Amino acid sequence: MNCKGVTPIIATVLLLMMTVAAAGAAYMWMNSLQATIQRQVEDTAGGVTGATQLMFDFKYKKCNATETGGVYGHNEIELIIENTGQGNIHDGPVSLVLVDSEGSDLEFVENKNVMSGDFNVDTFLSVNFNVTTDLVLGEEYTLRISLPGNVVGSQFCVAR
Repeated sequence: MNCKGVTPIIATVLLLMMTVAAAGAAYMWMNSLQATIQRQVEDTAGGVTGATQLMFDFKYKKCNATETGGVYGHNEIELIIENTGQGNIHDGPVSLVLVDSEGSDLEFVENKNVMSGDFNVDTFLSVNFNVTTDLVLGEEYTLRISLPGNVVGSQFCVAR
């Protein structure tokens, strides 16, 4: 009995079948990967679009400096903001980061009691912050305000 092995024609057919199977598996894997990435991009874009619908604008600001300053001087920052976005901002704390003219963060203050309910569109909210930082008369400060839902804004204020 004579065994000669696989003929060149059968070997070629087997190689073609393995190539087609590998290409099919790669196609299926790439197709599922593309669907997963597309779904993640759509979810992220939806979150960004929703966040951009929430915004506010500063209608009034005042940085009150006192002569004694510090904890006992009752330096106060008064704000009136308007919900100018397309959705209500839900109840939660309002925070302030006070920044000096050189860009250094001076103080973080959070006011948990200012929003007793939702901050509706086209309504105003009055917020007061007592800061321990000595506000210097005539100095310019940046007020970075954060509302619930990652709604942020900033404004300059000169101490008076």
